[in-house]
Amino acid sequence: MWLIRGGTVERPILLYMYRETRSADFLRKYLKGYTGIIQTDGYTSYDAHFRGKENILHAGCMAHARREFEKLWKANKNSIAGNILNQIRALYKIEDEIRTQGLFQKEMFSEIVHIRQEKAKPILDALYIYLQDLATKSDGTLDLGKAIRYTLGQWDKLVLYLYHGEVYIDNNLVENAIRPFVLGRKNWLFSGSPDGAFASAFWYSLLQTAKANGKDPYKVLLHFLKGLPLCQTSQDCEKLFFDSMGWS
Repeated sequence: MWLIRGGTVERPILLYMYRETRSADFLRKYLKGYTGIIQTDGYTSYDAHFRGKENILHAGCMAHARREFEKLWKANKNSIAGNILNQIRALYKIEDEIRTQGLFQKEMFSEIVHIRQEKAKPILDALYIYLQDLATKSDGTLDLGKAIRYTLGQWDKLVLYLYHGEVYIDNNLVENAIRPFVLGRKNWLFSGSPDGAFASAFWYSLLQTAKANGKDPYKVLLHFLKGLPLCQTSQDCEKLFFDSMGWS
């Protein structure tokens, strides 16, 4: 199950898409003509299909880079991992300040860039030098070495958010939206086929979009189901969706 979060700050849209493989190849066709930024985790299939695309900027996820160092810290209180975690924690504190000021909601992206350049960039510059130095001394086959090399390999994508205020430091909004699906599927005895997966993707797209916009999922679903038998075309369904969300 793939999940794409798009739309705007005021009107986010979540689209769940079922595919039979883990290959991101289908995104070539789906995103044909798209120009902008795509933010993902470090799954290698994304690189294979986004690399070299002049119309697409590929942003990374700091939460995924952080995760490996956190595992090391929890396992044996590794001091190097702890130091790196402290620096990443400082980056998230800056993001908390940005959110507290409501800069995302106000779409003050240039101000966000200014704050990140002033406060976050020096931290990231120092962290990059530190990681490079560690990489020359660490065994790449050990967990610490792997975490360091993963982070350095993702670096250009991880720091892209410094220059684009509309981009978050991580893609946790997508991670959080896929979690209900992962938890729920254990109970879905009827979703044992591709048809069931496609159906689940459709309804989760509707309900999770409603939740992301602060709407009552039950009311949105009820309005949509009442109007659905009257739809004759895909345009009718699209208008019904907007009406159900109160966007018309």
